[in-house]
Amino acid sequence: MRILFLDAGRKYFSVESISSIVVAMRDAGFSHLALYVSDNQGFRLAVPGMTIATEYGTYDLTPALGDGYSDGIMTPDGSNAYLKNDDMEAVMSCAAENGIGVIPVVNMPGHLGAILEQFPHLRRYGSRSSIDLQNPESIAFAHGLLDKYAAYFASLGCEYFHFGADEYANDSGMMGFERIYRDGTMGDFVKFVNSCAAIIKSHGMTPVCFNDGIYYAGDAETYGKIDDDIVVMYWSRGWSGYELASPSVLARAGFRLVNANSEYYWVLGRPDWQLDAEKASTFDPAVFSGGEKIGSPFGAALCMWCDKADADGIDGGAAAAKKIAPVIKAFGERIAGI
Repeated sequence: MRILFLDAGRKYFSVESISSIVVAMRDAGFSHLALYVSDNQGFRLAVPGMTIATEYGTYDLTPALGDGYSDGIMTPDGSNAYLKNDDMEAVMSCAAENGIGVIPVVNMPGHLGAILEQFPHLRRYGSRSSIDLQNPESIAFAHGLLDKYAAYFASLGCEYFHFGADEYANDSGMMGFERIYRDGTMGDFVKFVNSCAAIIKSHGMTPVCFNDGIYYAGDAETYGKIDDDIVVMYWSRGWSGYELASPSVLARAGFRLVNANSEYYWVLGRPDWQLDAEKASTFDPAVFSGGEKIGSPFGAALCMWCDKADADGIDGGAAAAKKIAPVIKAFGERIAGI
């Protein structure tokens, strides 16, 4: 898999801007566009029937659409815009015409802040962005959200669905995975990940998520087995206070790994963390975050994040799409063999 991961959650990208990125991907030999449509700073895709019904009640997602909130570091773009069903169908058509598969991304149990602004009682205590994994209503809501979007994208022919699973409750005073690992509730996260994978597989798609909580601290025994049908997009080896499992631990556990090394991120509004074509031309698909080498990875990904989504003003992503085009080309040359 040769993936371009596009943060169209924090920033609104128009059909035209996404299409221009797809064409650049085609020319560079990419195979998949991972389209991230929801985060704390924005919820940007309306699908038919924007309600979720669970045993606890009915929830209307419509008021959550558009811009989310600024957390002081990451900002929405100020457009309050979002893609609609016809827009998404146009994106899918463009991708198909150019030989690009689409991987939808709806992140949970964290990075749900824009949606949870409408349902604050579902949040984990102390977190604005994450659901409470010990609250059955919160879990049922997340499952309903995932089922709705998984069913929609399965109907459009998608083969993979990415459910994020990274940076859970990092806004609760310390790194969330370190907290729940220490307090003995990591098992709740493991159960949630497996349940999400099951929902995605029930719609005939392969589940994908980030590596953060997958056997956190390299512990593949204490809190139960995680479904190894999940494709793991490996972005970080971690840092002090956030000790993630190494690529080799996850490879031995049977996971297929996509190298999304954060040292090669392109981040809008962050010139200190914005990959250029020269550095992209040094990417080695076998060298993961932290320097560990894993032969024959399942894939590689160039991640285009929009932390400062308002950096280019309200332009539907046109400037960002133009800026990253040479990076896409250089990165594509490095992953051609995957």
